[in-house]
Amino acid sequence: MQEDILGPKYAVRLGDLRPWHVLGITCFSCRHTATVSPAPLMRRFGEHQCIAELEDRFACTACGNRDGNSVKVYKLDR
Repeated sequence: MQEDILGPKYAVRLGDLRPWHVLGITCFSCRHTATVSPAPLMRRFGEHQCIAELEDRFACTACGNRDGNSVKVYKLDR
């Protein structure tokens, strides 16, 4: 899996992502990482939701932190 830079994350929307993309979320507090498929997020928030606006919505499953978490777009290996 490699990072896929589609543009600045404040300009990339969920609708810009393709089926081979996943979101990698890193907790600012404990550095725990997780991957999330964009499909359920698109159903919940809509295709026009910016990636940067999602960062505060993710809570770390290890420590519960919501502040300062980072979201990156990754391309799945084919």
